[in-house]
Amino acid sequence: MSEKFEIITRIKPLFDELINQKFISYLEKPEFVRACNRLEIDSEYTNAFNKAVELGKNDFFNFSANGIDYSDFLPDFLNQLYTNRREHFAGIISELLINDLACAKRLIILDSILEDLKTLGLSSQQHSDLIKAFDQYDRNLLLKAELLVGILLERVVQGGGKMETTIITFGLL
Repeated sequence: MSEKFEIITRIKPLFDELINQKFISYLEKPEFVRACNRLEIDSEYTNAFNKAVELGKNDFFNFSANGIDYSDFLPDFLNQLYTNRREHFAGIISELLINDLACAKRLIILDSILEDLKTLGLSSQQHSDLIKAFDQYDRNLLLKAELLVGILLERVVQGGGKMETTIITFGLL
């Protein structure tokens, strides 16, 4: 991260969990920009994106193709959403997560994110919609197999780890 952004305290647990769940990988996809346009949060996207691009110009170690470090983008984007659209913040993040789940190629665990979103005002319908999307994602056996192979290969390269624990984590035993 080229410069630390302050994150609003109320949304910090959610921010930390989004980082832990590698949500940044979704931010780099065209599906994210499309979702921002559909949700009419394009002004927050544009402002955060432009700030991150400016920061990237001053970062000698920024080697990304488009000059943006999405770890600079995310806190500013979330701060703007929370400040400008507080009443709809949890629903917007829920919709972005639903979209992310539809195209994700990584392991995602929603428990802590759901807890944070409930604290921020997620409605029961939005919660239900997010759980439905997660259940569909969780039933994707091909994705689970691809992730398992990747983890197993990584462990072989690194020289350790218990295969049984990895397989149980994915619910395949």
